[in-house]
Amino acid sequence: MPHSSGPTRRRYANEDASSKLKCHDFPLTVPKDGSSIQRHAQQIVIAHRGASAHLPEHSLAAYRLALELGADYIEPDLVATKDKQLIAIHSLDLSITTNVEQVFGEDRKTVSAYMGNQTGYWAYDFTLEEIQQLTLKQRLPNARSMVFDGIFRIPSLNDILELLIEWNERVQPQLYNLNGNNSTKSSSSSSSLDLVFNKLDYPPPPRGMYAEIKHGPWLLQDTNMNLLDIFFQHMQGNQELWQRAMWQYMCDTKLLKQHQYKLPLLMIQAFQAPILKEFVQKWQELAHPTNENNNNGSLSLTASVPDPDDPAATLTLPLPVPPTILLVPHDSCHREEFWFEIEDSYRDHIRGVGVDKRCFFTVEKSTQSLQYQPTIMEKARKADWVVHPWTERPETEFFVQNDLSGRRWLQQQQQQDPDASQSTTVSSPFSTVLEEILFFKCKVGVHGIFSESVDIAVRAFNMECPNGNAGASAGSGGASGSSSGPSDACPPTGKTSTTINKDNIPLGPVILFSFFLGVLSALLLWKVSCRLQRSHDTNRQTNHNNVDGGSIMMTKTNTRRMGGKKHSAVPTSEDEAAPDGDLTLTPEDHEML
Repeated sequence: MPHSSGPTRRRYANEDASSKLKCHDFPLTVPKDGSSIQRHAQQIVIAHRGASAHLPEHSLAAYRLALELGADYIEPDLVATKDKQLIAIHSLDLSITTNVEQVFGEDRKTVSAYMGNQTGYWAYDFTLEEIQQLTLKQRLPNARSMVFDGIFRIPSLNDILELLIEWNERVQPQLYNLNGNNSTKSSSSSSSLDLVFNKLDYPPPPRGMYAEIKHGPWLLQDTNMNLLDIFFQHMQGNQELWQRAMWQYMCDTKLLKQHQYKLPLLMIQAFQAPILKEFVQKWQELAHPTNENNNNGSLSLTASVPDPDDPAATLTLPLPVPPTILLVPHDSCHREEFWFEIEDSYRDHIRGVGVDKRCFFTVEKSTQSLQYQPTIMEKARKADWVVHPWTERPETEFFVQNDLSGRRWLQQQQQQDPDASQSTTVSSPFSTVLEEILFFKCKVGVHGIFSESVDIAVRAFNMECPNGNAGASAGSGGASGSSSGPSDACPPTGKTSTTINKDNIPLGPVILFSFFLGVLSALLLWKVSCRLQRSHDTNRQTNHNNVDGGSIMMTKTNTRRMGGKKHSAVPTSEDEAAPDGDLTLTPEDHEML
């Protein structure tokens, strides 16, 4: 793997060798059959800022809880400190989610030119040591509990990587009972991974990091620091940590079988397409180093694997570029020129789009309601992109057309169309967040979703859609159909239902099957009738002989009794109707059976 030395000889792969052996990147979608020892959903769950519906966002506890609830990825927003250290926080203004005012007072406020000379406690004005003195508080105090305020601290990127190492090396193998009798091995060693490979064809998919390069233009204008450069510098200075958390999972020299899927461990997202393009180009440059660059100790994004042509040597292969996801806000997704620019200039540098969930709707002027439009999915299918909408939150005010920014969007549409109604109050077609997630799963056919209520998202993605059909299959990469509204999505209760469409049943096989069934039934009845007749004749002969001998034998069928009473679930005739107290099967009994 990257940067491993050892007794074997190392050489870089030439063109001939690389054509035989290479690190395959992992697909972004789960196979359609959904077979996995982890779960059966075809869509992935991205824990938005951790399980932030339950715990303060961007806390290690929120990330850990998200993993416990079954998230495929934790999603940190990475920003830089004054001393060029990476931390996870949503806003550069520390006052929004921390107690910075109480700790440092008004004197630490500064002016941001990027924000129009607005004053604030900007993260890039504080060192990592200073930021570690702060504690987190609830960002939505009117909607969520504040009981955890003042307990958790802002995590650094190192903290997040160490959390993933602990989960993938120690916790997850214990959950799947993969350690066997070797549980005494040190958790600091990666040997537990060998146990996973020895016991299974392929290990349980390790959980990964879906990181956002946050506020890059803001940081560059106010501090002249390039956030992407700081990200690669972090990898350079913490190579052992990155090796254990990410790089050792990223090289697969064989193609995965259909039932053995593994999602990429690292995903990079940003709102700025140029940042993603720069990331891809920089990674490719570091993954194909020259011998001179490798000798001077610079970062080399490569993996060392056994050389098939020389058992005594290892082959150095370039690590595949992590998938990049372009985040698309609602004020861009309805502009055709935006999509033209992305497809023309950045199509080769992104693997998917993270789209504001309002982008899937347009306003129906006559009813003043939102109607689903498959435009986004059609564009994604054409470009071979995955689609991950954001963000699902359990509070009704954050449902797709009830949040405040959604109302502003509606007002903007009304300004463009004077004939539209002036009302900005739109009733929600969704009664719960489960229903909304099921709509995106069943009707839209997304490939994954950002959610702050991780447990509900995991539950929704493991449920079946009506008729067992996901409408627009997540594996197909797109949605089809009319612009019907959310009312025809999955059932609001989230319960599965099965309906047989009689119009779709072919009649030929049914008729043929019925014919053979009738013939078999007639033969069976004839055979039973013959047996009864022979039995009757035998009984008559027996009775006759017994009478001649001076004794009478009762030939009436014996009845089975329980507690002195006849036991009959179904009376054999009207004359033998079950009396009171007889044991009969009720619907509850059938349920038990």
